[in-house]
Order: sequence, then C-alpha cells, then structure tokens
Amino acid sequence: MGRGIENEKENHMRIIIRMMLVLIAVIWAMSSVAQASPISITYWDTTKVDGWRNNAPDPNYQNVDVIGGDAFKLEKTVVTWDGSRVKMDIYTNWPARGQTSQTGVADLALDIDQNGSWDYAVRLGSVSRFNTPTVVDLLSGTWRNSHFYFGSTGLVYGGQYIDGAQKFDIPVLVGSTDVGNVIATWSWLGSSSSSRFKVTLDFGNNFNTNHDWDSFNFLWGTARCGNDTQFASAAVPIPGSVLLLGSGLLGLLGFKRKLK
Repeated sequence: MGRGIENEKENHMRIIIRMMLVLIAVIWAMSSVAQASPISITYWDTTKVDGWRNNAPDPNYQNVDVIGGDAFKLEKTVVTWDGSRVKMDIYTNWPARGQTSQTGVADLALDIDQNGSWDYAVRLGSVSRFNTPTVVDLLSGTWRNSHFYFGSTGLVYGGQYIDGAQKFDIPVLVGSTDVGNVIATWSWLGSSSSSRFKVTLDFGNNFNTNHDWDSFNFLWGTARCGNDTQFASAAVPIPGSVLLLGSGLLGLLGFKRKLK
C-alpha cells in the first residue's frame, strides 16, 4: 500500500518535471528569438539635480529637473539590444546652438557591473553635420566631478544628482584612455518636437557577445555642467524569467529526491 502511494507520487513528479522541461524549452526558445530581434526599452528622465555655485549648494536650485531652462532639457533615453549589438538613443535639447555641439567628457558615463563605480565614458565632442555617422571615443580613466570644472567659476551648475534618498556627485572623466569606438549620429527632430535632437550611439555588432551589457547603469550629464542629468539602470527583461523558471525546476528536482 505504502509503496503504491510512493510510486504514484513519483509518477506525478515525473509528469510535473516533463511539463517544466517543455515550458523552459519554450521560454528559452522565445528568449533566443527575442535576443536575435531588437528589444528596446524607454527610460524617461525622472532624475532630479541640485544646483551648486562656488562649491556650495545654491538654495534656488535644489531638487529640480533642469538648471538653465529648456535649452538643457533631456526627455528620455531608449536602449536597444539587437543580438550582440547595443544602441542608445538620447532625446535632448542640447546643444541649443544648432550645428555645433559643445559637449565634453561628461556626456555619458557607464557602469557595466552596476557596482556604483563608473567604468567608461562616451565623449561626443564636436558634431558639425546632422544625420552623418561620426566615430567618437569610448574611454576609461580617472573620474572627477562637475565641481572640478565649475566649482570656482561663480556659475550655477549641476553639482549632484538624486537617486532615491541619496545624492551623488555628477561624474566627469579626466586623464582618459581610448578603449574603443562608438558611432554617434545627431538627428535634428525639429524645433516643435518635444526634443530637438536625437543622439544615436551605436556600440557595434559584436559589442555584447558575452552578454556583459545585458544590464548596466548609465548617466547622461549634458556636458560637464550636469544641468539636466539622467541616471538609470538598463536591463534586458527576458533572461530573468528564464532564470526564475530554472530555479523552480531545481527546486522540484530537490523535492523529488526528498520523496525518495
């Protein structure tokens, strides 16, 4: 009698495990298809900044979206994973002058392992023509902050960005080393658009072969001034569901061993 109950339990477990294996195979196949197809995630700019002047917080610019008005406004960043390729589209009003950008080494900071330390920066430099792909630098080096450039100038600048209940200095890369190339394209969207420019950063076909860039932190600093800053954590959404299902399967296998 007891042995019959045990056999029935084991048969039920075999059925469950077979169903789980089929389900994980289907989701894994869907994940592979999705990875082979573009996945785009939009990150809206909700980051607040504190304005500083002469190396001290300026009480007139605390916890604000942008310093200096609409000319510095950032709307959103769209991150696209396409196989081993990673692209970023940044929608912004900067530069307001039209044909020439004056952005510097604080443009985009990247934290690949999401440990709170910035690993790379993208320096956009000067762009004189729209819709023309331009090779720009992917850099590593020594990190400072916006105070380093603006602290004693008497100008109001973005001194810190706010993430949750914490405040962090806006990073600026100095003493940089070129570690790669990025293709940057500036597109003019029109003066009546919610963002006047789209900056497309294409990191290349084989950039994410090892999936190191499936998740990363980024910070757009609107040049060295940090007048409108966006901090966000980007991540491909699908692999997490596969890992969760795999964990459930391992749990069932462990439960099966207990039944024995």
